[in-house]
Amino acid sequence: METKRYSFALRMLALALFIFCQSFTMQAQELLDIAITGESWETIKANQEGRIIFLYYKQRPFNYLDEYARQTGIDYDLADIFIKFLKRKYGVNVEPVWIELTNYSELASSFPGVKNGAIGFPAVSALPEMNNIAVLTPAYMHNKLVVVTHPSIRKAASEPALKAALKEATAFYIPQTAAGNKLQQINLAQKTIAVANSEILADTLAHTENSYAVMPLYDYFVAIKRGLDLNRQDFMETPQADVSWWLPKTSDWNEPVSAFFNDANFEANASFLVKRHCSIDAEELTLKNEELATPSANESEKPLGMFEFKATNSHIWFALITIAIVAILIIANRSIAASRKKAAEELSMRKKAMK
Repeated sequence: METKRYSFALRMLALALFIFCQSFTMQAQELLDIAITGESWETIKANQEGRIIFLYYKQRPFNYLDEYARQTGIDYDLADIFIKFLKRKYGVNVEPVWIELTNYSELASSFPGVKNGAIGFPAVSALPEMNNIAVLTPAYMHNKLVVVTHPSIRKAASEPALKAALKEATAFYIPQTAAGNKLQQINLAQKTIAVANSEILADTLAHTENSYAVMPLYDYFVAIKRGLDLNRQDFMETPQADVSWWLPKTSDWNEPVSAFFNDANFEANASFLVKRHCSIDAEELTLKNEELATPSANESEKPLGMFEFKATNSHIWFALITIAIVAILIIANRSIAASRKKAAEELSMRKKAMK
């Protein structure tokens, strides 16, 4: 009897967990289905509210999770200031819908299918082929490619000296990137090894003697901020186009986006965020070379949007699921304990009756 009741309780627990997980999955999918539909700027102005899609992928320093698993980065913070700008200038309440993609390739392939009400964050310098994908906004950050070496390769006094040192070194690169292509053009290393992403590239470089890489300047500053010991060489630098956002070719958001990028506070805010997420020494990357204005307290705040469920609120959902499971376990244990107590009482009564 007791074993059957215990088995029944376990089945009920499994059923409850299944129903809970199914309802959570359906709710998340329902939100995602809503999220993929952007709204035109004309509609938002008419209704004084609406949603805009932000398409991104995780890439330092543009969009990443901090040590508390909170979404942050240059693009994330700048987009937050953009939402506040729309409220201040146009009196509209715009809800950001953050949709995370896997990488740049997925963003580039999916963005042409977005008709309106969206902004893409490519997280790389503007490339010529981007004009076939999207309308580029004005720039918010400079960039260039630099040669970075392990400390075992000292800073060279001349370009010929640097080239001579690199001939004896191992090179690391990320395939199908501007920096990777530049390294292949230099073609000086004894051996070249491909890696998956910029963080792995910097980590591998910092732990491999007599090695070098070509990387975007912002990746170098991020590596130094992370505490890695690397040498930036002064020669063989390659200018790159500035970094911008994307708008769909059929978008009618040009008006507010242009107003935002031309706002009097834009350069100061963008430069502040570049230094915050790259390095205080990243002056070369900024559009503004004079003393930077810190965004106001209101602009620094990041109230969570109701659709920011991809990464920002994942820990909240995890906590809710954990609480639900604990509650179900407590109820099940109490039910089992009550069943055992009742069975013991029945057994005691039977023994008394037999006497």
